[in-house]
Amino acid sequence: MASGLTPLHYLVFGDDGATLVYSGTDEAGFTAARCLLDQSHAGALVGQSMMGRERWIIVAYHTRRPDDAYIKRRREGGLLGLTWEAST
Repeated sequence: MASGLTPLHYLVFGDDGATLVYSGTDEAGFTAARCLLDQSHAGALVGQSMMGRERWIIVAYHTRRPDDAYIKRRREGGLLGLTWEAST
């Protein structure tokens, strides 16, 4: 690995965060998993986390938008930049 590059990892969950659909470093696999879940879910909570030098993009698809209290608890749990993204 070249100096200065931060490893990027992806986690994608479906079914309100209960089912791991994709885990890896391949952006195409990440995008394919998101496209598939976009079809059957209302949207996703998307955030990131740092684990050492590794940056993780974490996406949890939900069948309906979680309430604001739920989102606030997840933000307090340490996910950076956590936002709701509605499915298109």
